[in-house]
Amino acid sequence: MKQSLLTIFILYSTHFFAFGQELKAKKVKSLVYFEEYSILAKNKKVKHGDYRKYRSDGSQVWSGKLDNNIRVGEWKFYESGEIVQTYNYDDKKLIFQKKPASPFFVRIDNQIQILHVDTPPSYLGSKIGLTDELNKVLAYPMQARRIGVEGAVTVAIWINADNSLGEIELISGIMKECDQDLIAALKKIPQDWFAATMGDRKINSKLIITVDYSLQNIFENAAITVR
Repeated sequence: MKQSLLTIFILYSTHFFAFGQELKAKKVKSLVYFEEYSILAKNKKVKHGDYRKYRSDGSQVWSGKLDNNIRVGEWKFYESGEIVQTYNYDDKKLIFQKKPASPFFVRIDNQIQILHVDTPPSYLGSKIGLTDELNKVLAYPMQARRIGVEGAVTVAIWINADNSLGEIELISGIMKECDQDLIAALKKIPQDWFAATMGDRKINSKLIITVDYSLQNIFENAAITVR
């Protein structure tokens, strides 16, 4: 009995220590987004609790929870104010993906077709998530900065049925350095892709994205934004 009471006391004390720490609300604004979250009063580098990310116009793009800087539970990702993706970080499972209105190029039995799919090929966190990851491995080419090159680069990315990254094709570009650097950066992000589905079947499909190179992004330590 004494051992049981001691165990209960230890568990209660641990629970109180974990959740009884003082939190301070924080709001961080950048050129394009602003974030709302809480930090531990004793360690400002640790984010904990509810997290929200918005565009500068106030439309929400992300919502979820953090546990000592780690994403936990269900996170929702938005585009144009509408949920397009929900991912459970505890189960590591995509639990919702908005059904697309337009058809996609798909490869079935080595034949390329244009078909409607139930869920589209995508990246974890949707366009904002891909923008963030690309900017971790991509810098604005020095030559492009020097001569003031800006513009849009469009690429087609094949997402394989096993969620792996396939071929990447340049559709339209603005400058050799920008085009090649973008393709090289995408190849550095082999994880967190989701294959398109038709019914219960995952299929090879082509995801077309356009990214904007803007010199204004440099002030946010970024090279591109995905749209």
